[in-house]
Amino acid sequence: MSLFRLATSATPAIARFAAARAYSTQVSGRLADLLRAEHDYETKHVEEPPAVPEGFSIVTKPGSTNVMMTSKFNDEEVQIFFQVAKQDDPSEGMDDEEGGEQFNNQNVPHAPFVANIIRRGGENPGVLAFELIADDGDIYIDGIYFGKDIDVMLSRELNDEYKRSLIYSGPNFNTLPEDLQRTWFEFLGERKIDAAMSDFIPQYIDYKENKDYIGWLNDISRFLK
Repeated sequence: MSLFRLATSATPAIARFAAARAYSTQVSGRLADLLRAEHDYETKHVEEPPAVPEGFSIVTKPGSTNVMMTSKFNDEEVQIFFQVAKQDDPSEGMDDEEGGEQFNNQNVPHAPFVANIIRRGGENPGVLAFELIADDGDIYIDGIYFGKDIDVMLSRELNDEYKRSLIYSGPNFNTLPEDLQRTWFEFLGERKIDAAMSDFIPQYIDYKENKDYIGWLNDISRFLK
């Protein structure tokens, strides 16, 4: 094949590549503009963060789904962990009653979280851990377990999470005597793990999810430019 024929046959392929690249650039630019417009709208309508319960501080990073809250109670450290989940579609869980749409109970805000009560000194150091659910101002106890190895109990490593999964988490909480159930809630209440905390966690999840959404819009729109 002559050099002339080779160059001629290659020209359509080069032209198609250039056209595809130009089209791709146009789509990326249009997508970046839409993301930026959404970013600007959300930034203008961002809400103030909910008030943090008294005595607690928050530890988290932009873009991270993990949130930790810390406080002190006498000689104990109190740590609360929860994660930011994607917001549900508001159209889900709606029932049509007498021609109108109303939310059913599935739309009541709720969030699982873990509370660790840590004692590092004394005769019986360890971590008393609670698996809890914040639900519309109420707190439900899903499990209670105790570990003497503080490092394992607080670690986020997968191997340590597996070790924690093997620890007995107590009986079904609802099967305990009522006075024992009530006293467990009083124990949590002394450490400010109460109705105010139950209200705060879902509100903060919504707030942080929106802030991270704004950051997501900004990062991707800048990437596409």
